[in-house]
Order: sequence, then structure tokens, then C-alpha cells
Amino acid sequence: MALPTRFARRRNLELFLLLAGTVAFLFLAVLEFNVRVPGAAQERTRALQHWLLHDTALAGIFLAVHIFFRFNRFRGSQAILPLTFVLTAGSTILLFTFRDPLGSDFLYPPFINGVAAGCIALALASRVPLTSLASFRYLTLLAALALSALLVTIGTGPRGTDAHINLLGIFQPVEFVKLLVVIFLAGYFSVKDVELRRLDSVRRWGVSLPRLNDALPVAIAVGAALAMFFLQKDLGPALILYLVFVTLFVVASRRSALGLAGLGVVICVFWAGYHWHTPQTVVTRIEMWLSPWDNHRPGGSQLAESLWALASGGLRGMSFATASPRMIPAGHTDLILAAAGETLGFAGLASLLVALGALLWILARAARNARGPFASYLAWGLALLTGVQVTIIAGATVGLLPLTGVPVPFLSFGKSATIAWFVLAGLALNVTGQTDASAERRRTRTAPLVTTLLLACIAAIIVRAAFVMMVQGDLVIARGVLTPQADGVRRFTYNRRITALASRMVRGDIVDRTGIPLATSQPEHIAEHAAEWEDLGLDPDPSAAGRYYPLGRYSVHVLGHTHGYWTDPRTMERLADTRLRGYRNAERVVLVDGNRIVERDYSAIVPLFRDLHSGPGRLWREASGADRTVQLPLDARLQVAAATALEGNLPVSKGVARTKGAAVVLDPATGGILALVSLPTYDPNHVGEDDLQHIYEAPEKAGLDRARFEIYPPGSSFKVVTAAAALATGDPLPTIVCRHKGMVQWEYGGTVHRRIVTDDEAERAHGRVDMGRALAESCNVYFATVGAEVGAPRLFDAARRLRLELSGINSPADLEPNLPDNAYGQARIAVAPVRMAAVAASVVNGGMAVEPWLIASGQPMHERALSETAAAQLREWMLDVVRYGTGRVAAVSGVAVGGKTGTAQTKSGDGASHAWFIGFAYPENAGPERSVAFAFLIENGGYGGGAAARAAHDFVRLAFGGR
Repeated sequence: MALPTRFARRRNLELFLLLAGTVAFLFLAVLEFNVRVPGAAQERTRALQHWLLHDTALAGIFLAVHIFFRFNRFRGSQAILPLTFVLTAGSTILLFTFRDPLGSDFLYPPFINGVAAGCIALALASRVPLTSLASFRYLTLLAALALSALLVTIGTGPRGTDAHINLLGIFQPVEFVKLLVVIFLAGYFSVKDVELRRLDSVRRWGVSLPRLNDALPVAIAVGAALAMFFLQKDLGPALILYLVFVTLFVVASRRSALGLAGLGVVICVFWAGYHWHTPQTVVTRIEMWLSPWDNHRPGGSQLAESLWALASGGLRGMSFATASPRMIPAGHTDLILAAAGETLGFAGLASLLVALGALLWILARAARNARGPFASYLAWGLALLTGVQVTIIAGATVGLLPLTGVPVPFLSFGKSATIAWFVLAGLALNVTGQTDASAERRRTRTAPLVTTLLLACIAAIIVRAAFVMMVQGDLVIARGVLTPQADGVRRFTYNRRITALASRMVRGDIVDRTGIPLATSQPEHIAEHAAEWEDLGLDPDPSAAGRYYPLGRYSVHVLGHTHGYWTDPRTMERLADTRLRGYRNAERVVLVDGNRIVERDYSAIVPLFRDLHSGPGRLWREASGADRTVQLPLDARLQVAAATALEGNLPVSKGVARTKGAAVVLDPATGGILALVSLPTYDPNHVGEDDLQHIYEAPEKAGLDRARFEIYPPGSSFKVVTAAAALATGDPLPTIVCRHKGMVQWEYGGTVHRRIVTDDEAERAHGRVDMGRALAESCNVYFATVGAEVGAPRLFDAARRLRLELSGINSPADLEPNLPDNAYGQARIAVAPVRMAAVAASVVNGGMAVEPWLIASGQPMHERALSETAAAQLREWMLDVVRYGTGRVAAVSGVAVGGKTGTAQTKSGDGASHAWFIGFAYPENAGPERSVAFAFLIENGGYGGGAAARAAHDFVRLAFGGR
């Protein structure tokens, strides 16, 4: 059947553009669905049918409008309808990513319903007689004010705000109000433009003002509309309408100075509001704009969220399968351009902005060629409404302007706004269908300048987007934003796309030397090793989520934790962080407003992010498949034994229960740390950031690793070093008579000095003693005498060869002023417990130097600290300390235990002495080859032969099974 003659071949360009757009749209729609919803499930088939039905309906609606135009021989622009289709189709593609494709809560069906209603409105608006519309200009103003009044009185807004933007919960008339005001302005200026241009009330210094009776009515009308917006607490539309009015007034009156003054008023108002902190919305938006990465506003990460999305998109965008625009606050409305940048990349975002710029150019061209002044001003108003709104929201999206809650024409979700913008497109088509060549005479220099300025703003936005997305993209994507959290403390928030990727890379286990996990993020490993932990007397938690530490408080100082901020960067979770994560994360604790918070650097994961989302995925496969396990020399059994022994022997001294101490156990052959304990402690499995703040700041300093990083006077345990220095001289060892005190003399600074040294008043006089007996009975007088005879250089050299780091002792000269006291571990000598354990290790391993380690590759030492003869002699003397000397309480049946007690005088705490016991142990039937070396310290614990020696006894008994 032949078509009616009215279906003549007209508007073929429009048809071609619509068909081409339809093909591209359906192709992208199917591609997106297949990528986002893989498989062949029945639910997927139904969802695909649902998706294609709506997409086909969307294309069919626009083709129906085209047929309507062809049927009516409509002569309007053939570009507006295809541009509108491109924008709405792009929005549909984006809205599909905001919900579960297999769910029932979709965004795109209601949007397409709005498009359908909008297309009907477009067709009707394109046929409305403009002369009739002009005659109802005051009626349109009254309608706008009436809608605004209804919003003020009965309107509602989003939860948590006092804005009024909804009527009856289903209708948002804000876009209609702006459109109605533009129609009124077009009608008013069409009859008053001559008076506004030619009749002045004041003219001074080159500035002319129109007559009051010409400008006042329109100023009052627009002022009333603006007042309504302020009452609605919806400042975004008020700003747009004000700028449209001022610019259209300039176009009509040709008074450019007034336009600049109007713009100055806006800037001053915003500055004053920010300066006087009112209204709060303005203050928040401006502060976010001025400091997008560091502000004091709750929810102040909104601009950062937009920039993260843009940077994530890069040039080509993220794949449909991995794009996450739903992470963007208001991503389907105010920040739909950020969602476009993430999903479609810079190329897609720039294309949408170019399409909006093309629509603006077409409207401006129509204004210049319109038939009659009303049509011309109407087109200018529509062009300004489009251009100003696009410039404000797009500029805010890329960080050029403060964020303002307004939708993007034809893109943002919302049926009411969609219908209003289709009415605008219909009116634009209406104007372009009634061109008049004589309209060229109505051109002014101001109007093209305004159009050029708006197009230049859009171009600047595109350039800024390119800078954010491609030039600085990798920096932006990994950057954190500092804003107040729910508890009021400012902390860093990060791009959730990056943190989600980081969480997919399961943190590797930390295991002991036998393979038992000490830290794990994999629940199956908890069940797998539960029996081993139970054998150690632990109670594993099979329901633990996240990072789990089976040794709990017994291991926190050596392992650290990933909960809250980490207490020390030298813990294993921090030192081995790169291997455990699979990428480098330069994390540090910083002070913000007096609070300790963590600042993370995710820049190392950005290449993986790019590779996974837009590349072949090779880097991601390699990183995710790599072994990230970290094995320590630590022994879980010995760790629990050392912690139990130390904790069970904290004494009451001077009526005070002691709570602080340290224990270190070493492998003498390699220097590997087998156990490392610090008290007091805390459980990393049950700790929050508030707890950590208290732990770090409390006087108990439960977060301090006393075993490695705290220093103490070693007391008599240092006599092992003095004995080593004396043995190294090769000179005969002296024998002296000790009567509890003795005069010691030494040369210092060219002068002979003398000092009386005393022994512990609780002990009987030692009488005649040699070095072996002096070490066993811990005679201060003997070692002060020997130290003075050996001299500071040899004593310093012995400590250096034993790898003993003496705090504040950098040369022999530092030892000389108090040489006798230094020789028995008092005066200026101060060491960490781990270093004293290394001294004991060098004695039992035959004299090799020992460097304690946790994550280095432990190898037998090749540097000798003592001769084999000296080491054997010291080992025998230290065994005597336990056999019959001050360390008798440390003896364990069936185990050879050697050691040295220490009672270190101190002014810290309440002045009670620190209790030390350093030593070694090995089965009597095995020899030193199976030995362990250790150091036990109890702060202010009193006599070293008491609590510290008992802790060593309990440890050896648990470790070797003796009694």
C-alpha cells in the first residue's frame, strides 16, 4: 500500500541520524548487558528481554516523533531530535549500571516512561502557536509562582534536608518553574526591549541605567521567583534562573555593564555567605570546592567522589562489567556526568558535552534567525537555560565550580525534569520551524558574545576533564580525602574502587617457622590449624572475620595488626606489608586535629586497577596469583611459652603489682627471633580505633615493644660482657678479697680517680673470689676492679663485637668517667632486652656474633665475637650461676641452663630495681647445638634472681619439658 503523499521525503537527515543512533544504541545496550550479566540462566534471559523491550521502545518513541514531524511537514531543525535521542540513550545506558541487572529495581524503565511522556510534550510544544504563548506571559509567571508557593507550603525534600523539591512525592516542578519564568521573560522583553535599550533614567561615567518603570516589573517578577527558591532551600535553581535573567536582560537591553554588575553581585553574595557562614549549604559547597581533599564538612567528599569517578574512567572508560557509578553520591542525578566519565571515559564524556554544546549553538542560531521578537527571546532564554545549567553542573563535576544540586539536561534521572527538558526541546524546534531572513537585523554584538562565552566554558570543562582523567588520573584515583566521620574525627576516605580492588587481593598469611599461621585473612586456614592452636592452650575463633591473630595478645608487639591504626611501623604487618598485600602501600600514622589516624598511599595499585578494568588483565592475574605468605623464624610454641612464663611471674614489689616486662628468645645459630614478648599487651582481634588511642596514650604504654625498642640499665647481666673483655686480653684473671665494698681506681683524663664500690647489702661478703665465682655470686666489687684494669677501650670493643648497642655510649671515652660502675652494668649503660639475649646467644654458640632478625634471611654468623675458648669458659661459668649461684631458681631437671641475673638500679617508676635474667638452655643429652638463648626482664621487679629467674625457669620447663 502506498504511503500518503504527506509522507514525502522530508527530514531525511533527521531520519538517518535517528536510525544510525538507534543501531549504535542497541548494539551498546546488548554489549553492556552481555558483559554485565554473563551466563545463560533463565533470569538472565528474562532480564535481557526486559532490557531490549525498553530500549526498542525508547528508539521507537523518537521514530514516532519523527514520523509525526514528517506527516505534518514540519520544517524545524533536523538536529535537535537526534541530539535529544543521543543524550537520552546515553543516559539509559548509564542508568542500567546503577542497579542489579537481574533485580527488579531498575532505574531505566521509569526514565524511559518519562522520555515517552516527554516526547509527547515535545511534539505538542513544537506545534504551539508562539503568538498565543507570548500573550500568556503573565499567566506563565503566575503559574511559576503558584508552583513555587505549593513547594514552600506542602513540598518535601530528601531525607535529612530541609529543601522543598517534591510535590505529593511524585512531581518535581523546579524545571517547569524555570521554563515558565523563561517564557515570561521572553514575552516581557519582546515588548519592552526597545524601551530598555533606548530610554535611560541615569547615564554617568559611561554607565546607563534603564527607566525604572521598564525594568522594575521584570525585576520584581524574577525577584519573587528567586525568593520562592530561597524559601524552598533550593539554591541551585535560584542561581541558574538569576544568571539567565541577568544575561537575557543584557541581550535585550544591550547594557553589558549591568551584566557584569549582576555577576559581581552573585560573587559577592556567595563570598558574604561563606564569610558569615550562612546559609550552611553554601558554606559547605564552597569549602568542598576550595579544599576538595581536606575539609571540615561532614559529607565533604562529594567532589572527591566525582573526581575519583572521572579519574577511574581515563580515556576509554571502565568496562561495563566493572564500572561502579553507583558509588558516586547522586550519580544518577546531579553527578551523572561523573558516571559518564567513569563508564564511557573521556571520549564518551566529551561527546556528551559536545552534544550539549551543539544543542546550545543550535538554540542560539535559532534566536538570531527567529521570526518575531518573542520567538527570538524565547530561543535566547532556552539557549541560556541550557548553557548556564550545563556550565554550572559540568563545571562543578570537574571541580571548576562549587557543586550545585541541578540536573544535567536530558541525562539526569527524573521524570519531571525529563519532561520539562523535552518541552524545552519542543519549543526550540518550534522556533527553528519559523525562521525569518529579516531576523538578521535583530542581531547584536552582545548575544553572540554570550553564546561564545558559554561555548568557551564548555570547552574549558572538556579541557579540565582531560586534565583530571588523563594527565592527573593516576594521582587522583589513589588520593585520599580528609573529612569528618560519624564520630566527628577527621579521617581519610579513599576511592572505593581502589579499596575494593585492594580487598580482593587477600592479605597473605604470616606463619611461624613450622608453618603455623600467626596471622591470616582466610577463614579456611583457621579451621585447618585449629587443633595446633588448641595444643598450645589457645582458643581459636572459627567465626573470626577479617584479619585474625590466633596468638592474640601474645603476639601483637611482634606482628602488629591491621585493625585501626598500627602502633609501630616496625611490626611484621608493616615491615612485610608489600609482600603481604601484593603491592607497595606507603602507610603512615599522622596527627590530624590532635588525633592519630592512618594515611594510606594506594598509588602502587593503580597500574593493577588500570590493567584489570581496561587492559588485558595480565598484571592483575600475576599479582592475584602470587604467593604472599611471610614466614618468620618465630616459633608459636615458644612464643606462647615465653609469654605465659613472663606473665605468670610478675611480682608484687614494694606493695605494687608489676605489669611491665619483656622476653626474647633467639636461635643462637642464626640469630632468628624465636619468641618476642612485651607486657602489658592487648588483643588485636578485639580492638577499635578509640581503644588504640587510649592504648597508645595511657601511662602503661601497652603499645610499646619493650623487648626490642625500650632500653634499660642491664645491671649485673652486663658482667658477662666485662668477663668477655677480660678473657679477650689473654692476661691472667685476677683474684680479689671482697668485703662487700672495695676501693677501685682508674685513670681518666690524665688523672687517677678512685671510687668505693659496694655489693648488695642482702648478701654476705664474698671473700676471696676469682672470676668464675664472682660471676656466679654476682660480685660488683670484683667486676668493677676488673673493668678498671681492662680499661674502657677493651670493654667498648667487647660490647661492639657482641653487637651490643649501648645507648649513649658511642666511644670508649663515654665509658671512662664512670668506668667501674659501667663494668657491672650501672651508670650510663642502657640496652634493649633483645641485645642482651644476643650476648647469651654468642656465648652458647661458640663465640659467633649474633644479629637478631625477624624477616631477613637468617644465616649462621661468620664474624667471631669471642674465641672458642673464651665462649666455652663463659658458658661453663654461666652454667655455674644456675648450679650454685644467684640463678639457682632457674634450674630445670634434665636441661642444661646457664644464665646471669641482673638487679639494675633505676630512678624510673617508684625506684625499685629492674629484674633481669639472661641465659641459654639445651637438653643435657643433646649439647649446645640444640640450644636457645633468652633474656627476661621485669620492670621494677626487684631482685634478678627472683621473678626474672623464675620466669626463665618456667619458660625452659615449657620449652624442653623438664621440671
